[in-house]
Amino acid sequence: MDSLFIINLMLLIVNFIIMVTLLFSALYFNRAYYNYHVPRINSYNDVISSKEIEKIINQFKKIYHLNDYDVIYVNTDNYINIFKNLNKSKKQIIISKKIFESVGYEIDYIISRLWMASKVSQKNGLIRSYKLAVVIMPFLSLLTMCICLLANCILFGYMSGRTVEETDKVLWWIWKIPIISIIFFTAFISMIISYLISIKIKESIEYNYNNEISGLVKIALEEYVQDFINARTYAQNIKISYLPIIKSSDFWENSKWLGPFVYM
Repeated sequence: MDSLFIINLMLLIVNFIIMVTLLFSALYFNRAYYNYHVPRINSYNDVISSKEIEKIINQFKKIYHLNDYDVIYVNTDNYINIFKNLNKSKKQIIISKKIFESVGYEIDYIISRLWMASKVSQKNGLIRSYKLAVVIMPFLSLLTMCICLLANCILFGYMSGRTVEETDKVLWWIWKIPIISIIFFTAFISMIISYLISIKIKESIEYNYNNEISGLVKIALEEYVQDFINARTYAQNIKISYLPIIKSSDFWENSKWLGPFVYM
């Protein structure tokens, strides 16, 4: 019993260390994000008019076969992430307005949101895989880890000082294996793996988006081509796929542009 007690105690301590490390990592990335300065693109185009934006939206609606949808480019209270712009039931694509540091970023933002909406409507496998890697897997992994940590604490408190004879066989088996910590570590490893995979998927998305859109921009937006190219270069140089940002009420208004495919 003593050796099992020590093993489970050590595992519980490691569980706590991992959770605290994740918390401090999130705080570190939050601080780095809010201190980050988005570079301004040197361009003759300081601003883009609402009329030009409307023209871009209408052009790329046709290109992406989204004529059945109303594209609403409007100020929103909350940030609408890359997977939620499309509302199939209402036949709407809602794109949150934002003041960007440069025209190129705004053009890239609008076009990429329409591109993503078209891919989501087509149930594109790459986009679905990306959502799995940056949204679903991290959430499920973290939820599992929290449940396991709580269960481990309860089990440790219950089993401390008890003998085999005083303990239910199932609980004794869980204490002896120890299965809860195994699930915890499996969830943690899954979180790390999903993040690494998501980086590769993001690279593929950036590549596909560039291939599909670059030629179209040269035809449809001739005067903004260089702005768009610079914005694309900036976005592709950002290798992270998602950031665990603690969002304040004015997050979207003061958010930092990290390219169209970083999930926040």
